[in-house]
Amino acid sequence: MPFVCNTGPPLGGNIREVVEATVREGRSLAEHALEYGASVALEPLSPVLMNVESAIWTLEQAMQIVVAVDHPSFGICLDFWNIWQNPDVADQILACGDRVLAVHVSDWRPPRSLEDRHVVGKGEIPLADLIRATQESGYRDAYTLEIFSRDVPDSLWEPDRLAAVITDSRNGLKRAFRQAGEPLQ
Repeated sequence: MPFVCNTGPPLGGNIREVVEATVREGRSLAEHALEYGASVALEPLSPVLMNVESAIWTLEQAMQIVVAVDHPSFGICLDFWNIWQNPDVADQILACGDRVLAVHVSDWRPPRSLEDRHVVGKGEIPLADLIRATQESGYRDAYTLEIFSRDVPDSLWEPDRLAAVITDSRNGLKRAFRQAGEPLQ
């Protein structure tokens, strides 16, 4: 699995400066990662996190950075929770092609905190469509469950819920793969 990063927030609102630094440092990180047989995947974050953790919020913006970095060890992390509302998201995923290095899966409900995800298959994300596009892009590696759940009353991280969250999410992912017409490895 690659190391996943984002741009960080645009201090003072200077998005251009953050993008330029991400390209410059992304190239350096990719060179370093290559020496160790690793890679770096840039993750565009949801507009919910704009100016908090990221200066970019679309897959297209992330791909512009990947193209500018222009290094085989630097690509994209598709986090379905973060990108599912992007316009033409399936086409944007396909445009990433072999630059998809990682995929994070959870599901969406209107967030009650910055770390409020939902069990896979129980929210609003059209998972089958995103999986189909991801598979058509050529991606064949792991889909990683990413459940953030903090500062909410019914946290998915509660010890008595965690096993069910994992099992239910795996079952939801299996259903989405079947609906996408894709075999689950």
